[in-house]
Amino acid sequence: MSHRKILLIARRSEPHSPALNRAAALIRAGGGTLHLCLFEQQPLLDAVAHLSSEVARQAREAQLAEAHHWLNDKVQALRETGVKAEGEVVWGRPQLEHMLAKIHQQQPSLVVKDIHLEPLLRRVLLTPIDWHLLRDCPCPLMLVNPQALPLPRRVVAAVEPVAAEHSAGHLNERIFQLATDIASLSGASVELAFAYEGLSPLAVSQPEEYTVVAAEIYEQLRQTQVERFHRFAAAQGVPAERQQVLYGPPWLALADCADDPRADLLVLGTVQRSGLERALIGSTAERILDQARCDLLAIKPEAVADK
Repeated sequence: MSHRKILLIARRSEPHSPALNRAAALIRAGGGTLHLCLFEQQPLLDAVAHLSSEVARQAREAQLAEAHHWLNDKVQALRETGVKAEGEVVWGRPQLEHMLAKIHQQQPSLVVKDIHLEPLLRRVLLTPIDWHLLRDCPCPLMLVNPQALPLPRRVVAAVEPVAAEHSAGHLNERIFQLATDIASLSGASVELAFAYEGLSPLAVSQPEEYTVVAAEIYEQLRQTQVERFHRFAAAQGVPAERQQVLYGPPWLALADCADDPRADLLVLGTVQRSGLERALIGSTAERILDQARCDLLAIKPEAVADK
């Protein structure tokens, strides 16, 4: 990450922020600037404004003053530890639109945020903001779990050797490069993983006479993709003992890989979906967010990231 600029999405409700510790540790190790962005909103003030615009204005000013005081304390504390830091408070609803607008404006090399998982019922009714950021954030996005260390010790980079979006946008190379860059700041190990799901559902749903044919197709595709994965890994200089071929749905296989043994950071690509596919299927990253206990670093293909 040359000309490193990290944008931290801060939250006053987090008394202890692993994301802040992670962002600061990355800046200390590799240099650059840490930009803290605190997004404030108070839906109750909208109702108050209907009754008294003056009361709503005063309440808004008081909340903004508290937010600026909190943020200035954080920035000053960071500067005292040698981190080049700056901060700003952004007021507005909905928060997601303001977050994405600020990311587009700042063009950081990395966005860092604490993972915030909603209760199950709320997730059914409302898509969590972390999911929206995974889908729409144009820059590399690191979501940090509550038990995260300041810097990772084991990094797993997940690639797709066949997916057209990964090849066209050089996504596999970007995944590995960013994983390597971050690992180099802390002396962490980097492993390369590929999850192969194949055509196994076909064999279950077809009549018995198709089972052998389906199995042959599955094996041919598996061999082709595994060979491509190993060629890609070799081209990146990854030794065989740090190459992992996994089987099953990617979100489940990668979550298991990250948990056994425990990985600190899972780096993977995200491809934007639209329409019904986006609503019903989601992405591997979104599903892993609910499963894995490690941090996630999601990267878009270059064509998307450069928009």
